[in-house]
Amino acid sequence: MAVVPWTVVTSFDGGKLIKWSGLSGGDIGAPFVVAEFGRVSIELSGMFGGPVWIEGTLAPDGDDFGALTDRQGMPLSGLTSARRQRLGDAPYRLRPRAGQGVKHVDVWLLLARG
Repeated sequence: MAVVPWTVVTSFDGGKLIKWSGLSGGDIGAPFVVAEFGRVSIELSGMFGGPVWIEGTLAPDGDDFGALTDRQGMPLSGLTSARRQRLGDAPYRLRPRAGQGVKHVDVWLLLARG
């Protein structure tokens, strides 16, 4: 288990593209503050073999994270295949978490204001 850092792939007028690279079983992505962005989209790709959760919290610190939902209200938890979803919730911080069996999953986060 490791805390996987995020990287800013690119910044553009009104947004950012963030990436957590190579999550594997038991890894947790370092939280990223998404509160200033009105639109948040997530994309997962790679070799799953286990579940991945997209979690968020309203707390500015601590580890009280819970599963988030997409715009249709479906949970972004236990994901076992590649997908792209727009976030339905409005957390302060967001992170991915890889369950046991996950081989190598990249998580992309597209953030846009407005």
